[in-house]
Amino acid sequence: MTQATWGLLLSLLALAPLSGCAADDTNTTTTDLRCAEETRALPYTPGMSVDSTDGIWSLTLIDASPAPPDKGNNDWLVELEATGSTTPVDGATMTVQEFMPDHGHGAPPPPPLVTPTADPGRYTIENINLWMPGYWEVRIDVDSDSTTDRVIFPFCIEG
Repeated sequence: MTQATWGLLLSLLALAPLSGCAADDTNTTTTDLRCAEETRALPYTPGMSVDSTDGIWSLTLIDASPAPPDKGNNDWLVELEATGSTTPVDGATMTVQEFMPDHGHGAPPPPPLVTPTADPGRYTIENINLWMPGYWEVRIDVDSDSTTDRVIFPFCIEG
């Protein structure tokens, strides 16, 4: 294959996850009314906490920029604790995935970047790309001391 063919092929592969977002898809309604009616989403509040799927971790969204989370790139400051504890968890590894379950796709690369801060149990998550309106799940897989569980922040992003 020529370099031009490879470039075209890679471009098409990068766009493939977006192909399910047709303009006439009933899941792509993006009016304010849609988010007002979305029962799966949580309303953003500073300091909101979400427990992990198996109840191992509690992740608190300390700060969001923009606040509330909005269309485009978002940066978060989070604090990790074991559920039922007030002791911050240092040294965890977090993997973040933006996902639209109604559309069956995530966000284009690059993935969000997680960095521990100097404060115990606090981590920044940069470049959370909520690139289109609708219901999003920000899925954060947390691994600490060989214990892994997923925290899901469900938000509806306005059009």
